[in-house]
Amino acid sequence: MSRHNRFKGKPCAYCGVERVDMTADHVFAKSLFATRKRGGLPIVAACEACNNAKSKLEHYAATVLPMGSGDPAALEVWDERGIERVKKNRIVRDHLKNASTVWVTHSKVLMPRMGIPFEPDQITGLFEFIAKGLVNHHWNAVVPADYFVGAKFAKAGDERPFMDRLVGHAADEVRGVAGDDAVLYQGWRFLDDPWSSFWRARIYGGLTLGQGGRSGDSAPFDINMLVMPRSVDET
Repeated sequence: MSRHNRFKGKPCAYCGVERVDMTADHVFAKSLFATRKRGGLPIVAACEACNNAKSKLEHYAATVLPMGSGDPAALEVWDERGIERVKKNRIVRDHLKNASTVWVTHSKVLMPRMGIPFEPDQITGLFEFIAKGLVNHHWNAVVPADYFVGAKFAKAGDERPFMDRLVGHAADEVRGVAGDDAVLYQGWRFLDDPWSSFWRARIYGGLTLGQGGRSGDSAPFDINMLVMPRSVDET
């Protein structure tokens, strides 16, 4: 059975609608990984509209994110397609004109890395899709359309207050790896709600992209994702 036939008749993991144009989608885009590391990526059903919207965000992320880490997984992606992707992306080329040196703490060692201005909404927007895809992949659930889904950059430990609130309220915990060790993620689902969950993803060992040309002396960033009923999020 082909990947596309496997998802025929299933609801879109991102919007929940069943359409005749349903196809398979990699939750983490293949373009985020070196060619030899693309096996076994999580796949979900997606309608054409969601697939196209997510793909636009993936093109930007696959161009920018490898430049935000000195991790071997990021360098391998850059070596394969990095320059080619930058040449095709005018926005990223403009970002590079304002690149600066960013000093980051990695494994307790202060080291320089390139920091470039970037568009965080494009990255967090992608990870909002990814959060829905992970809920569907791991728990076979489709996040309701009226739920809040958010993503943000966070330093290690920033999620601790929220994690403390989760203790005793999480029914399931999952851990996953994509692209060998290029992406590491964890997810916790709440006891009283099959859709509410909190996710933490580490991309290329932690990202050091600078906002506004510089990010200062800081630890690498992870990406945190939250899926909750809007009434809970707004309180």
